[in-house]
Amino acid sequence: MDLDFTSLGVTVKELRNMLEGQLHNHSHYGISFKIAEENVRAGFGAAAESYIAVVNYAHSWNASEFTLEVSYRENPLLPLQDVLISDELYLKFLEFQRFALRCLQLASSTNSTSRTKACITS
Repeated sequence: MDLDFTSLGVTVKELRNMLEGQLHNHSHYGISFKIAEENVRAGFGAAAESYIAVVNYAHSWNASEFTLEVSYRENPLLPLQDVLISDELYLKFLEFQRFALRCLQLASSTNSTSRTKACITS
């Protein structure tokens, strides 16, 4: 699984500190997390970085990993919008309700697959 975000107002250092304090070697809702690998990729221009982390997770019936990528290369062209996560069948079994993510508008999406990207804001 690959999770893509665009950072608005959160520096790479702040993001790393937040992930370390809230995710690395911590458990939430019976799921244990560990940051297995992370790096910052430099790009072209003054603020052209991307933060990438491979996060291992495990719970009572499975273990796997996901990649978290946070881009610092782009600023949204259109205003952000809050979008509720998809209403999936399994949500009724979770300990929390559906919630909104601040997202780029579909017309601002830079991926050719037109998937929605969320934003990390301070």
